[in-house]
Amino acid sequence: MDLLFTCILVVSLGFAATRLPGIAKKRNQAIATCGAALSFALALMVSPVYNFFEDTFERTNFTDLFAKLALFFAVNILGNQLARGLRDDQAFSRIGGFQGRLVFIFAFVLEMVLFAFTTTPEPSPGLELYQTEPVVIAYTGVAVGYIAYVCSCLIPPLTAQFRDSQSKLSRAAAGLLIVGFALVIVRAILVFVGIPYPGIYDFAQGISLLSTLCVIGGLAVAWRTLRVHGEPLVRQSALRDED
Repeated sequence: MDLLFTCILVVSLGFAATRLPGIAKKRNQAIATCGAALSFALALMVSPVYNFFEDTFERTNFTDLFAKLALFFAVNILGNQLARGLRDDQAFSRIGGFQGRLVFIFAFVLEMVLFAFTTTPEPSPGLELYQTEPVVIAYTGVAVGYIAYVCSCLIPPLTAQFRDSQSKLSRAAAGLLIVGFALVIVRAILVFVGIPYPGIYDFAQGISLLSTLCVIGGLAVAWRTLRVHGEPLVRQSALRDED
């Protein structure tokens, strides 16, 4: 699993690096920040990195909380940018509007509270050793549940974009994002229904990595669409220009 996390981390870093040249021109700031937060979260899930950070914290597995909170920020930023670019008011309201902020704050605070009640004496990336404990199930469920919430808000406008677009590249980008977001929802379901089944954790982590790869791939194709055709995946580019 470490090898898979490392491979996806390299891909994530590579995509984030493509956003860096525009930062000096005050472009790409949100996407670059999203890429950095995602890369940080993925790096913390690699065992040697995880154990290194664990040595700096007094509370065991505090590194896992760090990784999940970084992922919260990455997903929230990406969701905001895509909803804005798709010009979908409902999606933007549910992710970046008042409702979206309330959901984000609630999930963020609840995640920290649940972590405080976990009992995990041994370091374990993703708390794999404790996945059958009720508090850990709730703690993991909040993390993947928030991500699934954001993804569920974006699937309808992306589906409309996939259906209506005349560009093959644009349809490919939307399709990859839809698949990636749908896999996130599957991953969230597995947190609860897969508990009794041996080996389900590794399978679920595999789904998480595949969904991440699909999303990064979708964003990369969308950026390529913008460069080749001068038209973004969405009606207003969220990958290049931000307020």
